[in-house]
Amino acid sequence: MYGNANAIVATVFCLIICEYSADSDVAASEVRALRCAVANSTVSDDLKNVEECSSGDTNSDISPHCYVVFRNNSQTDTLEVTFRGCWTNDAPDCIGHARLSEEKAACQARSMGNSFFLFCCCIGDMCNRDFEPLPPIPDTPLNASLNAGRAPDNGAYTYSKTLIYVLAPTIGLVAIVLLSFLGQLNRRKCLLARQTVGSAERSFPCPVGTPMLPLENVTLIEQAAQGSSGTVWRGQYNNSPVAVKISPAGERQSWLNEEKIYRSNHMQHANILRFVGVGQQLDSQTNLMEYWLLTSWHDMGSLYDYLRFNTVTCSQILQLSDSIAKGVMHLHTDVVAGKYDDYKPAMAHRDLKSRNIIMKNDRTACIADFGLAIVFEPGAQVGNTHCQVGTRRYMSPEVLEGAISFDREAFQRIDMYAVALILWEILSRNRDCDPCPTYRLPFEEIVGLHPSMGDMQEVVVNQKQRPFIKDTWRGEKSLSVFITTLEECWDSDADARLSASTMHERLQSLISQQAAGVIPRDEHEMTDEKGQ
Repeated sequence: MYGNANAIVATVFCLIICEYSADSDVAASEVRALRCAVANSTVSDDLKNVEECSSGDTNSDISPHCYVVFRNNSQTDTLEVTFRGCWTNDAPDCIGHARLSEEKAACQARSMGNSFFLFCCCIGDMCNRDFEPLPPIPDTPLNASLNAGRAPDNGAYTYSKTLIYVLAPTIGLVAIVLLSFLGQLNRRKCLLARQTVGSAERSFPCPVGTPMLPLENVTLIEQAAQGSSGTVWRGQYNNSPVAVKISPAGERQSWLNEEKIYRSNHMQHANILRFVGVGQQLDSQTNLMEYWLLTSWHDMGSLYDYLRFNTVTCSQILQLSDSIAKGVMHLHTDVVAGKYDDYKPAMAHRDLKSRNIIMKNDRTACIADFGLAIVFEPGAQVGNTHCQVGTRRYMSPEVLEGAISFDREAFQRIDMYAVALILWEILSRNRDCDPCPTYRLPFEEIVGLHPSMGDMQEVVVNQKQRPFIKDTWRGEKSLSVFITTLEECWDSDADARLSASTMHERLQSLISQQAAGVIPRDEHEMTDEKGQ
């Protein structure tokens, strides 16, 4: 780094010297000829190269002089010459001190933008062959008064120009770095503001780092689902399969929130639906804006779609449920910033249901639809505008009552209640326990397909009912702990519910025990293995 700085300073100094040398060539005659040793980037410093120079002004009482630019190499403790040559410009401070000795250079440090370089001048033939560094001579009152009465000389002008040449690029570079840093900081503030539900800034798109997708590259193939917040299509983007969620103008806030959740740090997870991008365009029929959100496409559809037409084994129940628990655990957990990683705040989904769980080809699941998700920033207060949201069927008792605490733990316990209902849906399609019942949503036999808020309050809060669990399910050794786990998660006492991480630990233990033969594996899986 120092070598580059030295080279820059030396080059600038050489350019300035060349400029003054060119100016001196204009002189009509040469008087007071003086011989000086020469050394520069093209002439080696062997003390044999000599040039003759003069003041170029017959009326001047100032003789030409020789100069040398050198630096003190602290590593080798030697003086290294960079330039030698003639100096024909007015530099009275240098010449005045040089007259102390005409046989030896009188050196004085100059402000060259780098303290390693010293500029020295002297009077006398070849006087710049031998030199020694002298400390700067302080300004005496006499010198100060003389200098104050003089017009600015060429030497002072030279040093000012040198400072400008050296400092200007440095200041420019610092400004670029600073502007880049401020831009990144502004972008992060913008992203965090839009991640926080209820923020007044959330409705404004961030100007940096959030580009819209070119929707002309998106092809809609067929409608896959219709919901209250939009329509989901199977499509293609740049010849790759994608799911395209198109939301109407009234769902803009939900679209913005979901985009920002997906763009948060560390949201690339096996059990979180993969985000592709967003776009927006005018609907030609309504002349209103449509908001598009693209994610990865999975042929098996939602967990709701899958369970309607498929049954599962005990082993598949554990694996599928654990993948959901891992996705929720990742969402609920904050990731501390490391040396190479950014901070991820804890979140809550607030609308977990089987329609918002996507099935992957390996029969594990990933979590989708973050339009109502909330972010918990350290030290930030959660507003009281987030009470009764989500799907009524999956609302916890405290949400139905409107009696929740507005903190991180409270919102995450609400999520865990919904997870318990989802796990019950999976359990209800267990084909190892005959006969396997027809698929039903939680509480469907009691409140039907379109329950009101009053219906759910009566059943869940007043009657404290929960989805029915058959005795045959409890009799399965591999499912008894599983059933206990989901029952603890739908407890009326929110504080008694398990966390997602505890649920994951229990399910992992059951999966390990089943693999080790401690608890029996289901008959269907063993039959399939024998047939292979």
